[in-house]
Amino acid sequence: MGSTEADQKRRAVVVYFRQPGDGHDRIRYRRSWRLKAHAAIVVLWLSCVFVFSSPAEERADTASRYTELGQESYAKGQYQKAIGYFEKALATNREALGEMHPDTATAYNNLGESWRSLGNYQKAIGYYQKALAIDREVLGERHPGTAVDYNNLGLAWNNVGQYQKAIGYYEKALAIFREALGEMHPGTATVYNNLGSAWHALGQYQKAIGYFEKALAINREILGDNHPQVATNYNNLGAAWKNVGQFQKAIGYYEMALAIAREALGERHPDTGTAYNNLGEAWRSLGNNRKAIGYYEQALAITRDALGEKHPSTAIGYNNLGAAWDDLGHYRMAIEYYEQALAINREVLGDIHPQIATNYNNLGGAWHALGQYRKAIGYYEQARVIYREALGEMHPGTATAYNNLGSAWHALRQNQTAIGYYEKALAILRGVLPKGHPQIRNTERNLAEAKKQQTR
Repeated sequence: MGSTEADQKRRAVVVYFRQPGDGHDRIRYRRSWRLKAHAAIVVLWLSCVFVFSSPAEERADTASRYTELGQESYAKGQYQKAIGYFEKALATNREALGEMHPDTATAYNNLGESWRSLGNYQKAIGYYQKALAIDREVLGERHPGTAVDYNNLGLAWNNVGQYQKAIGYYEKALAIFREALGEMHPGTATVYNNLGSAWHALGQYQKAIGYFEKALAINREILGDNHPQVATNYNNLGAAWKNVGQFQKAIGYYEMALAIAREALGERHPDTGTAYNNLGEAWRSLGNNRKAIGYYEQALAITRDALGEKHPSTAIGYNNLGAAWDDLGHYRMAIEYYEQALAINREVLGDIHPQIATNYNNLGGAWHALGQYRKAIGYYEQARVIYREALGEMHPGTATAYNNLGSAWHALRQNQTAIGYYEKALAILRGVLPKGHPQIRNTERNLAEAKKQQTR
C-alpha cells in the first residue's frame, strides 16, 4: 500500500496542549476578575477564563458556593456532576441578579465549558453564545469579559474542526485584549497561544510557531522565566517543532517545560505529568519507543496519583502507553492499555465523545496489525459513528475513520469498497484542511494505491 502501517492505522496519541491548572482554571468564577489561562489539546483543546466581582456578591453567596462545588467536580473530571452544580448556580443568579448580569453570563460560560469537556460542542456553543450576548450588552463590546466569550466560542469551533471560524473569534478576542489590557498582558498571550493552536491544526506549523513565540515572549517578561504559564508555551512550541520534524528541538522545549513544572509545581503535579507525556511523544516520534514508554509511565503515575484512576487524563496515559507498545509490535499489550483507556472514558465521558472514538480507532488499529481485519472494521465503524455524531461529517476525525475503514477493506482486497471510503475521507479533508496538509497527502496515497491494485 502507499502508506506506512502506522499511517494506515492512524493511532491517536494524545499530546497534552494545555495551560497550567487543567480542569480547574478553565471555569469562570465570580470573585475578582482576573484572567485564568488554560490550553488543552485529544484532540489541541486551549482555554482562557475570567473571574468577575459583582456588586451583588453578598446576595449571591449560594450561587458562589454552587460554583465552587462545580469547580471541584470539574477538576476531578466529574463533568456531569459539575453541570448539576453550575445549573444551580445559574438558576440562583438568574433569580437574584436577573438574566442580564455578568454573573449569569459566568454561569452560562461554566456550563459551556463543562459540556465542551463532555464533547457536546454544539451545546457548549449555545451556552457560550448566551454568555456573549449578556456581556456585550452589560459590559460592552470592548470589555475583557466579552473578549473571553469570543475566545471560548473560538475554542468550541476549534473542537468541531471549524478552524477558520475559530480564528475569527480568536482575532476578535485579541483585538479587545490588546486595546483594553495592552500587548503585555496574560490575556493577550493566551489568545496568541490559541491562535497558534488553530493554525497548528490547519497544518500551518510555522505560522503557529510565530504565535506561540509571541505568547512566550509576553509571559516571560511579565511572569518570569520560571512560571507554569511559560512552561505551557514551551510545551506548545515543542509540539509545533515536532510536527515539522525537528524532534531534537522539540525535546529541548519539552525539557525546559519539565524543569519549570518540577520547580514551580512539584513532581506530583498534573502539569509535570504533562511534560513527561510530551517528552514521551517526542521520543516516540524519533522511534525510541522504549524511552517513550519510560516517560509515559512517569506521566501516568503522576496523573493517577493527582487526579485518580477515573479521570480522562489517566485514560490518556493508558492510551499513549498503548500506542508505544503498538509501535513496538506488542499488539496484545497495546490492546490491554487501549481497553483500559476506553473503560475509563466511557464511564466519565459517556458513550458519545471524540475521545471514545479515538479509543475505538486505536483498538481497530491494533487488531488491524494482528491481521484481524473484520474485527478492526467493527472498531473503525464505531469510531466513525461517534465522530460523526460528536464532531459532524466535515471533520478531520470523521475523515480518519473513513480512511481507516478504507485501509481495512483494502487489506481484505476489497478495493472498490476501500476506494469508496478513501474518496469520502479525501472529500472531507479537502473541504476543511488547506491544500498539501499531511493528512490529505496520506489519503491521496492510499486512494492511488487502492486504484492501482484494482487495475492489476
